[in-house]
Amino acid sequence: MLEMRHPHLACDELSVAITLALPPKQPRLRVLCCHGYAGGARRFETKTAKALLAHPSIADLLDVAAVDGPHAVDAPHQRAHWLYDPPFPLSERDRQPAFWALAEAEYVGADEGIASLAAAWHADRFDGILGFSQGAGAAALLAAT
Repeated sequence: MLEMRHPHLACDELSVAITLALPPKQPRLRVLCCHGYAGGARRFETKTAKALLAHPSIADLLDVAAVDGPHAVDAPHQRAHWLYDPPFPLSERDRQPAFWALAEAEYVGADEGIASLAAAWHADRFDGILGFSQGAGAAALLAAT
Protein backbone atom coordinates (compact mmCIF):
# COMPACT_ATOMS: atom_id res chain seq x y z
CA MET A 1 0.00 0.00 0.00
CA LEU A 2 1.36 3.39 -1.02
CA GLU A 3 1.28 5.91 1.79
CA MET A 4 1.03 9.57 0.88
CA ARG A 5 3.04 12.02 2.94
CA HIS A 6 3.19 15.78 2.75
CA PRO A 7 5.26 17.91 5.10
CA HIS A 8 2.36 20.19 6.08
CA LEU A 9 -0.81 18.19 5.41
CA ALA A 10 -2.27 15.05 6.93
CA CYS A 11 -3.50 12.35 4.51
CA ASP A 12 -7.15 13.44 4.73
CA GLU A 13 -6.23 17.08 4.21
CA LEU A 14 -4.12 16.12 1.18
CA SER A 15 -7.08 14.26 -0.36
CA VAL A 16 -9.30 17.30 0.11
CA ALA A 17 -6.63 19.60 -1.37
CA ILE A 18 -6.25 17.37 -4.45
CA THR A 19 -10.02 17.11 -4.90
CA LEU A 20 -10.41 20.89 -4.68
CA ALA A 21 -7.63 21.39 -7.24
CA LEU A 22 -9.36 19.17 -9.84
CA PRO A 23 -11.81 20.85 -12.23
CA PRO A 24 -15.40 20.21 -11.19
CA LYS A 25 -17.10 17.37 -13.04
CA GLN A 26 -19.80 18.79 -15.25
CA PRO A 27 -23.23 17.18 -14.89
CA ARG A 28 -24.35 15.31 -17.96
CA LEU A 29 -27.13 16.90 -19.95
CA ARG A 30 -30.39 14.99 -19.60
CA VAL A 31 -32.11 14.61 -22.96
CA LEU A 32 -35.69 13.49 -23.61
CA CYS A 33 -35.70 11.24 -26.70
CA CYS A 34 -38.62 10.77 -29.09
CA HIS A 35 -38.74 7.66 -31.30
CA GLY A 36 -39.98 7.53 -34.87
CA TYR A 37 -43.27 6.14 -36.16
CA ALA A 38 -43.71 2.45 -35.20
CA GLY A 39 -40.70 2.69 -32.92
CA GLY A 40 -40.65 2.74 -29.16
CA ALA A 41 -38.69 3.96 -26.17
CA ARG A 42 -36.84 0.69 -25.61
CA ARG A 43 -35.89 0.37 -29.26
CA PHE A 44 -34.73 4.00 -29.35
CA GLU A 45 -32.55 3.51 -26.26
CA THR A 46 -31.05 0.21 -27.47
CA LYS A 47 -30.41 1.24 -31.10
CA THR A 48 -30.46 4.96 -31.88
CA ALA A 49 -29.24 6.28 -28.53
CA LYS A 50 -26.74 3.44 -28.18
CA ALA A 51 -25.16 4.42 -31.52
CA LEU A 52 -25.08 8.06 -30.43
CA LEU A 53 -23.54 7.22 -27.06
CA ALA A 54 -20.91 4.96 -28.64
CA HIS A 55 -18.76 8.07 -29.00
CA PRO A 56 -17.05 8.61 -25.61
CA SER A 57 -17.07 12.40 -25.93
CA ILE A 58 -20.87 12.32 -26.37
CA ALA A 59 -21.45 9.60 -23.76
CA ASP A 60 -19.70 11.78 -21.18
CA LEU A 61 -22.05 14.67 -21.97
CA LEU A 62 -25.48 13.06 -22.31
CA ASP A 63 -27.92 11.08 -20.22
CA VAL A 64 -30.81 9.98 -22.45
CA ALA A 65 -34.34 8.93 -21.53
CA ALA A 66 -36.85 7.86 -24.17
CA VAL A 67 -40.61 7.75 -23.76
CA ASP A 68 -43.19 5.78 -25.73
CA GLY A 69 -45.70 7.57 -27.90
CA PRO A 70 -49.27 7.03 -26.66
CA HIS A 71 -50.60 5.32 -29.82
CA ALA A 72 -50.17 1.63 -30.72
CA VAL A 73 -49.40 0.97 -34.37
CA ASP A 74 -49.35 -2.68 -35.60
CA ALA A 75 -47.91 -4.42 -32.54
CA PRO A 76 -47.93 -3.46 -28.85
CA HIS A 77 -44.23 -2.55 -28.89
CA GLN A 78 -44.70 -0.34 -31.99
CA ARG A 79 -45.74 3.12 -30.86
CA ALA A 80 -46.44 6.48 -32.47
CA HIS A 81 -46.78 10.06 -31.30
CA TRP A 82 -49.76 10.32 -33.68
CA LEU A 83 -51.45 8.19 -36.31
CA TYR A 84 -52.46 9.08 -39.87
CA ASP A 85 -55.75 9.24 -41.73
CA PRO A 86 -55.64 7.58 -44.17
CA PRO A 87 -53.63 4.99 -42.22
CA PHE A 88 -49.96 4.63 -43.08
CA PRO A 89 -49.42 1.22 -44.81
CA LEU A 90 -46.55 0.16 -42.55
CA SER A 91 -46.57 -3.54 -43.45
CA GLU A 92 -47.30 -2.91 -47.15
CA ARG A 93 -44.12 -1.31 -48.49
CA ASP A 94 -45.43 -1.26 -52.06
CA ARG A 95 -48.26 1.11 -50.95
CA GLN A 96 -46.01 3.52 -49.03
CA PRO A 97 -44.98 5.68 -52.04
CA ALA A 98 -48.67 6.37 -52.74
CA PHE A 99 -49.16 7.39 -49.12
CA TRP A 100 -46.26 9.88 -49.29
CA ALA A 101 -47.67 11.26 -52.55
CA LEU A 102 -50.99 12.18 -50.90
CA ALA A 103 -51.82 15.88 -51.00
CA GLU A 104 -53.16 15.67 -47.43
CA ALA A 105 -53.09 13.35 -44.46
CA GLU A 106 -54.57 14.07 -41.07
CA TYR A 107 -52.47 13.68 -37.92
CA VAL A 108 -54.81 11.74 -35.65
CA GLY A 109 -54.12 11.97 -31.94
CA ALA A 110 -51.32 14.54 -32.23
CA ASP A 111 -52.72 16.48 -29.26
CA GLU A 112 -52.43 13.37 -27.06
CA GLY A 113 -48.94 12.70 -28.39
CA ILE A 114 -47.67 16.18 -27.57
CA ALA A 115 -49.49 16.15 -24.21
CA SER A 116 -47.75 12.87 -23.34
CA LEU A 117 -44.35 14.37 -24.21
CA ALA A 118 -45.15 17.50 -22.22
CA ALA A 119 -46.07 15.35 -19.21
CA ALA A 120 -42.75 13.46 -19.48
CA TRP A 121 -40.88 16.76 -19.86
CA HIS A 122 -42.48 18.23 -16.73
CA ALA A 123 -42.21 15.01 -14.69
CA ASP A 124 -38.39 15.05 -14.79
CA ARG A 125 -35.51 17.47 -15.27
CA PHE A 126 -34.49 17.64 -18.92
CA ASP A 127 -32.01 19.96 -20.59
CA GLY A 128 -33.03 19.21 -24.16
CA ILE A 129 -35.05 17.08 -26.51
CA LEU A 130 -33.94 14.86 -29.40
CA GLY A 131 -36.14 13.15 -31.95
CA PHE A 132 -35.86 10.78 -34.88
CA SER A 133 -38.25 10.93 -37.85
CA GLN A 134 -41.80 11.37 -36.47
CA GLY A 135 -40.16 11.95 -33.09
CA ALA A 136 -38.24 14.91 -34.54
CA GLY A 137 -41.56 16.46 -35.56
CA ALA A 138 -42.98 15.73 -32.12
CA ALA A 139 -39.89 17.27 -30.47
CA ALA A 140 -40.30 20.42 -32.59
CA LEU A 141 -43.99 20.66 -31.69
CA LEU A 142 -43.16 20.26 -27.99
CA ALA A 143 -40.47 22.94 -28.21
CA ALA A 144 -42.95 25.28 -29.93
CA THR A 145 -45.55 24.93 -27.15
